[in-house]
Amino acid sequence: ANGPAAIFLARQNERTDLARARSTVDWIEDNLVDSASGLAWDGLHVHPNGEIREFEKNIYTYCQGVLIGACVELARHGQQDKWLDRAARTITAVHDDLATTA
Repeated sequence: ANGPAAIFLARQNERTDLARARSTVDWIEDNLVDSASGLAWDGLHVHPNGEIREFEKNIYTYCQGVLIGACVELARHGQQDKWLDRAARTITAVHDDLATTA
């Protein structure tokens, strides 16, 4: 649910909402993007104190799509290279690991 929320917040074009969108995508990058593949995992489970209990390391195309969408929306509001580089990395990872040639 974080990716769609980041897209929504970025589209509001309000200073506070853009900051929340940026921090949400940064959080996804820090916690859900597999450094080896560049793909976003599905999620994680946390203890009531906020400590991460376990990662849901399932890979779904929709996770990649909303991450790409959030990065593209944020690129419209500054730091274009940062956000488009992240989107391009995810697109390349989808191509390399999820796409078929058939």
